[in-house]
Amino acid sequence: VKKTVVETKPVKKPEVKKQEYARKRVEEPQKKPKVEKPVVAEKPNKPVAKSEPVIKKQPVKETQTAAAATVIPSTAKPAKKNSPLQSSEVADKTNVKAYLPIEKKAPDYPRAAIRKGLQGDCTVAYSVDKQGHVQSPKIVGECHPLFARPSIAAAEQFLYAPKMVNGHPVVVKQVRNTFEYRIN
Repeated sequence: VKKTVVETKPVKKPEVKKQEYARKRVEEPQKKPKVEKPVVAEKPNKPVAKSEPVIKKQPVKETQTAAAATVIPSTAKPAKKNSPLQSSEVADKTNVKAYLPIEKKAPDYPRAAIRKGLQGDCTVAYSVDKQGHVQSPKIVGECHPLFARPSIAAAEQFLYAPKMVNGHPVVVKQVRNTFEYRIN
């Protein structure tokens, strides 16, 4: 029986080179020279006489559109647009203050939808009460069942500044909010 002896040599680890370049960059912040801006004297505006035409005020049917909410990192985008379909309220524009969103949070993207690679839109219709809270949200149109529950839950959390007519808050009916679910 022959025995074979194999000798192993210790493996040398490669040397770690320290880069002083990076240290110098961190230790010595660059100083920016101050740039002085010349001061320009303001020219006084000459008053211009303007004649304004007389306009008769007519009753206007009020329709309101609110801006889109900001998107949180969940990749579900809230509110393409809000478009209330008002009952026939007729009011002078000077006495009407529009409802505005105070707090809008995007819904969480359903995990099952992410696993399945589902994308889509879900429109929710609701009323905004006199206190600015959402009342009776319902899915309008086609919406995948996985997106329905988080869309309604998000809409229930919305908060608005109530619409004011003649100094009194009023209910806004049929506000629509479309949530866009996209996988990036």
